[in-house]
Amino acid sequence: MTNFPKDPYLPAKVSNRQMTYTNETGSELIKITEQDGKRAVNARDLHAFLESKQEFATWIKFRIQQYDFVENEDYVRLTNLSSEGRGGQNKVEYALTLNMAKELSMVEGNAKGKEARRYFIACEEAATGYAFPAGIQDRLKALETKIDTVLSIQEKHPPVITLKKELITMQEAALYTGLSLGTMYKLTHRKRIPYYKSKFGKRIYIKLPELIKWMSSIRIKTDDELESDVASYCVTKKFKNHGN
Repeated sequence: MTNFPKDPYLPAKVSNRQMTYTNETGSELIKITEQDGKRAVNARDLHAFLESKQEFATWIKFRIQQYDFVENEDYVRLTNLSSEGRGGQNKVEYALTLNMAKELSMVEGNAKGKEARRYFIACEEAATGYAFPAGIQDRLKALETKIDTVLSIQEKHPPVITLKKELITMQEAALYTGLSLGTMYKLTHRKRIPYYKSKFGKRIYIKLPELIKWMSSIRIKTDDELESDVASYCVTKKFKNHGN
């Protein structure tokens, strides 16, 4: 289990020092905090740098579930009481290992993610004094190119979701409906969509038949059907008037 500093975002101290790394242009991209040889990244800083369009809370929770990151091994949650934002309420921060930060950067699938990942690799090399041999660097770049290609194809041609199970996760429900994960959470929070909770965890599940029923709850008639309704109404009204 990895031991992180209790608060890696406090001002620099003897036991908690802020390491400053720079990229090729000499500028610091993302702050890295180090304690006892272990380095951590503020997830909010990474989220801001990646320019994700998702809200931070939605983004980090989805990534943790999607890639099975483990708390206290890959990241640590910290509660920070701040007067800024949320009316001075407790704000949850996430301290990420460099490995998790690299993986999150890679799966973001954009130029900023690629830049952040290379930056973290350079930070590791600077801290350890070890640089990957040229052959390994070439292989990493080739793998990175393949990942970019796959992500690009998935973005242009989303996979067809065919689910054979009845109970699905929120992520699967979001993919099935085409809605964002944040929207799905809002709909369940507002009790617009029926959902279920496990007794042994906080995960939310949805029954696929009920989701399909919700998706098809409002049917819009075709023009032909509307014309037929109008014709039927006119005929019925004519007969009623004739009878009177």
